Amino acid sequence: MCCGWYIGIGRSCSILRNLALSGVTELEKPAYDADPRWFSKLQALELWSEQTAEINPQLLKQLLVSPTLRNLLFTNCAVLTDQLVFEVLAVRS
Repeated sequence: MCCGWYIGIGRSCSILRNLALSGVTELEKPAYDADPRWFSKLQALELWSEQTAEINPQLLKQLLVSPTLRNLLFTNCAVLTDQLVFEVLAVRS
């Protein structure tokens, strides 16, 4: 999945609370840094990816830093490492 969805949803849905993506085979990060307000109200994130999915860790990190995030569900998300979680927690603190 190219970054078009990310930009479109980020710009258009600034108060988005729940985001669920399924059947993910690829998540690319946009060529430029996204607006920090995008996904800043996110409360729930579900990412159902294929086992061979290529997911950009920077894109995932931006989705995870929302201060209102309470519910997470990941399936086959190898990019979600302990190190990535520590980096997200450091930003959220």
